Amino acid sequence: MIEEDPLITKATNKLIIKSTHYFLASIAIVAALAYNDAMKETIAVYFPKHDTQEIWVKFVYALVITIVLVFLLICLPETKSELPQDVQTKLNDIAIENNNKKIKELEAKLAAFDKPPPPPS
Repeated sequence: MIEEDPLITKATNKLIIKSTHYFLASIAIVAALAYNDAMKETIAVYFPKHDTQEIWVKFVYALVITIVLVFLLICLPETKSELPQDVQTKLNDIAIENNNKKIKELEAKLAAFDKPPPPPS
């Protein structure tokens, strides 16, 4: 039986997560470009004559792309839950450690304000 290397597994999971983010970003760009094109055509209608059916098709296209993007964003699970349990635990430990450091720094700054001013000489 071949054991999986935990580093390779973690790297693979990270690659999948990043790829998912890039995929969603690309769909968002397509939606933005679709709305951009639809708005350009709408403005063009009010000046020279265009076929109005073409404009509605572009708006429907932009709307469908947006609905697909929202559906994917809702249906995809949180990326943190996709990570192995030991990685999640390590990330939580790091976050707690960083928060504790920040709390200590803020307490030190507050303590400096709580000290009475030195007596005049």
